[in-house]
Amino acid sequence: MKSDKGFISQDALKITALLSMLIDHIGATLIKDRYDRIAAAVSDHSRVVNAYRLYCVFRVLGRAAFPIFAFLLVQGFYKTHSRVRYLLTMAAFALISELPYDLAFNDRFMTHPFDEQNVFVTLTLGLLMLILTDKLINLEKVRTNETLRFLISVLVLALFCIIARFSNCDYSYRGILMIYIIWALFEKRLAMCLLAPAVYCLLNLIPRYMGTKTVMVRQFIICQIIMYFLTFALIYFSNGIRRIRGRIKYAFYAFYPLHIALLCLIRKIFYA
Repeated sequence: MKSDKGFISQDALKITALLSMLIDHIGATLIKDRYDRIAAAVSDHSRVVNAYRLYCVFRVLGRAAFPIFAFLLVQGFYKTHSRVRYLLTMAAFALISELPYDLAFNDRFMTHPFDEQNVFVTLTLGLLMLILTDKLINLEKVRTNETLRFLISVLVLALFCIIARFSNCDYSYRGILMIYIIWALFEKRLAMCLLAPAVYCLLNLIPRYMGTKTVMVRQFIICQIIMYFLTFALIYFSNGIRRIRGRIKYAFYAFYPLHIALLCLIRKIFYA
């Protein structure tokens, strides 16, 4: 999808997502460790509050990563020369990333198949859902029946939401649903950029907001909601232009397991 009005390139979006992800993971590991230590050892309430606020800042800035990755996944689904090779690449990096992911965020390697899974698993499931849906809705007896096409796509969505929920992958079924909405409204950019964050927030953040009365937690949730909509504003103004091509694109994939492994190493050295 290219836009004549867009001024943000696909490369700029990708770099933004990587930086956001890095900030988020620093917050989820190093900053969280710092907050936990201060909360456990310090009686000064103001220091605990400041440590929590710093943690929230990192996590809020990190909310931009997944929506951009989901959008780029759908864009790649349409642009790739080989969807099978694209899927295999995603699956390979999902496997490669699992060990550093578990060590960094769970402080252990997975003990059973339904431990928390990394975001590459979510993206791989999302891509497989799109490939399967595209095959089914373009069957000869289906492609001319819009109602049947819609019903089939929803059934496939439901199946993959269930898989995502029980495999405990990052962003769970809500991530799969976001990918589906981006795909379904790919040519209707304004609708996509309004509906995708709205549905995600309604399913995840709004219930959490209603479930707490703690002012700081509510402020944290509100900031996350704002960040999701701001992220889709960036997506709205993207133009789909890509200048980084060739094998260097695999460096973007490799950044995920490598930076998590580095954060895991830093934790072991400084927070052991």
